[in-house]
Amino acid sequence: MSDSTRHHNVVALERLQKFAIQNKLLDKPLFGILEKPRVGRRDLLSSILHPRPYLSWRRRPHNSG
Repeated sequence: MSDSTRHHNVVALERLQKFAIQNKLLDKPLFGILEKPRVGRRDLLSSILHPRPYLSWRRRPHNSG
């Protein structure tokens, strides 16, 4: 499982637990602070060199012949 998936799962669990406690569905927390892995950042150089590669094919005229 990727770090970003684990990070988002932890955030979802924390929000669910907070909701359950606020709405008196839980008396006390089931778990403490969970480890949230750092989510990777995009490669800046890659985004500068290829800002929108998916648009390049749309600019070419369509050959209907």
